[in-house]
Amino acid sequence: MPCATLALVLIVTMQDSKDDPKGSWTALSTMAVCVAAVVAVFVYRQTAERNDEDAAYRRSERLLIECKDILSQAVNRFVGVDSKQPPSNDPLLWLGVARSLRTYLRLASKIENEVHQDIVRVHEDDARAAIYNVFRLHGKTAFTGAYFSDSDTSPPASRAPVTYASIAAIFAFASWRGDASDPMDEIDIIAVFSKTSVKQY
Repeated sequence: MPCATLALVLIVTMQDSKDDPKGSWTALSTMAVCVAAVVAVFVYRQTAERNDEDAAYRRSERLLIECKDILSQAVNRFVGVDSKQPPSNDPLLWLGVARSLRTYLRLASKIENEVHQDIVRVHEDDARAAIYNVFRLHGKTAFTGAYFSDSDTSPPASRAPVTYASIAAIFAFASWRGDASDPMDEIDIIAVFSKTSVKQY
């Protein structure tokens, strides 16, 4: 569109100046001004687009850092130093971990950069495996009705049960997300294990 406008202005100016020798200088001056204006607009638009892209990248990067920190803290609190021991049945611990995981999922959904999405996905899978392992190791022994109903961190008179919402939030995170695509599905198993591929090793 700017080029078409420039051409139109130039044609009109040249038509007006063909009977006037001095008009050619006027035409050239007009053309120079138009070219400068078009270049300025183009540079401005390119700079604005780059600035928008840089801002989006930095915003995505900040979200990635926050997600990694929140996820790491949640896993460390729930798994603890020794994963062979079940987590405390303190309702505040379960509530805090559940809230952190929900906050992580909300922030992770706002990451737009594809590279950052891949990175946070790796951290999420590691965290999911760590929490799932706790349920796998202690699900049939430690996680009983008494475990969730009586907190061993409070006096008997003030015991509070672990809330159902906290249990559900953590258990849901430990389960594979049904709406998440599995990168393993992209592997062409037939091609990998074909005779041609095997002969290369």
